[in-house]
Amino acid sequence: MTPNIGQLAAGYYALNVKDATGEERQVEITLTEPEPLKVFADPLVYPNGKNISCFDCFNGSIDVQVEKGTPPYSYFWQDANITTQDRTSLGAKSYEVTVTDANGCVERVAIALEQPESSDWKMGGNAGTDPETQYMGVGFPEVRPIITGGESWGGGARAPPPPRRPRRATKHTHQPDGH
Repeated sequence: MTPNIGQLAAGYYALNVKDATGEERQVEITLTEPEPLKVFADPLVYPNGKNISCFDCFNGSIDVQVEKGTPPYSYFWQDANITTQDRTSLGAKSYEVTVTDANGCVERVAIALEQPESSDWKMGGNAGTDPETQYMGVGFPEVRPIITGGESWGGGARAPPPPRRPRRATKHTHQPDGH
């Protein structure tokens, strides 16, 4: 007789036990199995509809949510041997996370982050910024370009003066008839 039993499948079990005095007792138990592990990876989406705000930037992020299975969960990102649940400061490429629960159940999720093409850059800045005071979508209103010289050029800024054309060389000749 074995006092411990393991690796049982989910289901109904009845156990009959007889002690040293011959008294018998029955114990019933129903073992349930945890619901299957479910993993969701949600990338940040910028107002441009992409997961990265600008071409060749590294400001993407992925939020991983886990449901069911048996906590605690462990995480492993294949691209960089990282074991955090979520990721930030990501560039445009494919990422895959493997989540393992306490029972050893494994679920993998792959996701590709997209960036805008370099030709999609707009002079209006990023959403929530003021292009009059914030350049390239940064939040530093004290950083302003300085343009000096020239004539007034919209909004009070001054454009540089136009380049001067070289004078043409002229040859004067004296004609006897005065012309």
